[in-house]
Amino acid sequence: MVEPLRPVRGGFLRPFGCGWFIREFLMGNGPYGSPSIDADIGAPQADIFHHYKMALIRATALDRATRTEEKIAQRQRRPINPDNIERLAESAIDNIPSEELFIRLCRKRSVFTDEALSKHWNLNRRNRPFIVNFLYVYSFPRRINLQRLIEIGVIPTVNDAPRGFIQINVKNLKDILRECQVDESIVVN
Repeated sequence: MVEPLRPVRGGFLRPFGCGWFIREFLMGNGPYGSPSIDADIGAPQADIFHHYKMALIRATALDRATRTEEKIAQRQRRPINPDNIERLAESAIDNIPSEELFIRLCRKRSVFTDEALSKHWNLNRRNRPFIVNFLYVYSFPRRINLQRLIEIGVIPTVNDAPRGFIQINVKNLKDILRECQVDESIVVN
């Protein structure tokens, strides 16, 4: 079955449709990692919704992980590694038991305040939020080149940084951020 890459009109881009998922689920096929059920008995609506949501999370995470691994493999000039795709895809945290744990887990991953996270947690008591780890990419307002990194003392010489990768300290990072005119408030410690 060929699935379109985008919706026909409006809406969010989803890897599969709700109607298709419900039909397959109720037929007992267990689509996208959902459990197989007895087609003669059926399933409660809450179970269908839960498994649909979890299948969407898995499919979206797998799509995102595949695109990320493709980009990384292309940059590093190596073949795509399916193990890396699996590792990236399973970076979602679900079934969080308490609001306190949700807020603690989100602190390093989120731009929201504790109050906003608390409000989000309490939005719908039957459908608690989940956390997905994303790799954020930020382009510097002003680009810096290898020559300038040598001039400001981040890299000693051209031969000391194989392919531009070298371990730096906090002072070096601050020098780079200053040179690139980055708003330092976006850096999370």
